[in-house]
Amino acid sequence: MYACTMAVRIQPPRLSRADIEGLARGHAACDSAQSMLLSSKFPARDAVSQMVAQADQVICSLFNKAEKVMLAQVAAPAAETPSDSAPAASVGESAGQPEIAAPGPPEP
Repeated sequence: MYACTMAVRIQPPRLSRADIEGLARGHAACDSAQSMLLSSKFPARDAVSQMVAQADQVICSLFNKAEKVMLAQVAAPAAETPSDSAPAASVGESAGQPEIAAPGPPEP
């Protein structure tokens, strides 16, 4: 008989909506830092600008991966909801019979 151990699959943590919103804020901060660096006369602005661009690239790739999942989750419940364009007729009305009223409270 042969015995072997199965490798444990490592599951990375999932991103919450707050994490995704933080990624969007980080991207906005990188954009503003880039524009500030380009308009400055800082001697090392090109090197710093390149580092900010690399960090922004990682932020954008994480956001894009999470965005695909979020959009799929938003689209799934929308596809499951019935259309409210025409109300459904009750069984009694469809057979040409009047609808039966619910019983009232008992008399004392």
